[in-house]
Amino acid sequence: MRIPPRLVRRLLRDPAFVALTLVVTLLSPLLLVIAALASPFVAGRWRPLRVAAFTIIWMQHEVAGVIACTVLWIGALGQVGTPAMQRQHYRLMRWFLRSARRWGERLLHVTVHIDDDGTAGRVLAANDGPLLVLSRHSGPGDTFYLVDMLLDRYGREPRIVMKEILKLDPVIDLVESRVPNYFVPPRQRRRDGAWQESIGELAHGMGPRGALLLFPEGGNFTEERRRRRLLRLLRRGRRREAARAATLHHVIAPEPGGALTALAAAEDADVILVAHGGLSGLGDGGGLFRRAPIDQVFRVHLWYIGRAEIPNGDQAQQRWLLDCWQRLDEWVAADQASGASEEQGGDQREGSRAHE
Repeated sequence: MRIPPRLVRRLLRDPAFVALTLVVTLLSPLLLVIAALASPFVAGRWRPLRVAAFTIIWMQHEVAGVIACTVLWIGALGQVGTPAMQRQHYRLMRWFLRSARRWGERLLHVTVHIDDDGTAGRVLAANDGPLLVLSRHSGPGDTFYLVDMLLDRYGREPRIVMKEILKLDPVIDLVESRVPNYFVPPRQRRRDGAWQESIGELAHGMGPRGALLLFPEGGNFTEERRRRRLLRLLRRGRRREAARAATLHHVIAPEPGGALTALAAAEDADVILVAHGGLSGLGDGGGLFRRAPIDQVFRVHLWYIGRAEIPNGDQAQQRWLLDCWQRLDEWVAADQASGASEEQGGDQREGSRAHE
């Protein structure tokens, strides 16, 4: 999908979204009543009502973000690239994501549990050196939670490598275009090497609070994407890597280009490796009310990898990156098994109470 030009997004898309949100807000009592009446007929505890309420609040926050960005732009006379203005936009992003997370906890009962290897959290919170944050990818909601974690929990100033399609979101388009980030164009529109050069420029010169967030899988995890990645490795004659990638069942074998470019450009940056359980539903087909995650736990585990532990040379670093993804795959498998055991135990307890 081709993204409309910036002028079209600013003059047409953003005002239209503001107007739509105003209409939805005025009609919200009626919409919520309809959602409540539909809830008994949809799986999940009051799913339509809860998702409708969260969607309305999300749209209102989007409008508040658009207005704030406009005020900042006017106050800066269009000069939004200064360090002071970047800090203002990071504050705006922190408020937006923190508020969205808290409303997600209240209405959707999506809770976040973060743990680490005993070192990663301390290094992130120290804010005394740049970091490369390498994470699996399983949905847009996961990205929001990870950026919120870096901003709000650890006080970092994240630089994000994300898909160009996210420019369709008004606040992401405005805020992320005014702080250091890179929107990756679709594969068919990438010029040879240009996208890697852009990632290198993004990784270079990060300050002590900088954290470059990368998703080396290149897309949300699906079984189809996992198979396509295996086929690409085989077509390129990289049979040894394909054999290892075939053992990964919960993650996609990483594309090394962006991660290796960032490692070369940020020579003094250590690495934080991120595993998470994802938010089931966001990557599936179907309508919003069926896909939206409710009553879920978003579990995150962090590992610290010092620069001295990372080998030199492209081939060695590709093997190292695949080792990292093997670690992620094992963690996700264990997390899913643990979640299944907890769910089974909960079902058994509910059955016992019903029997009594």
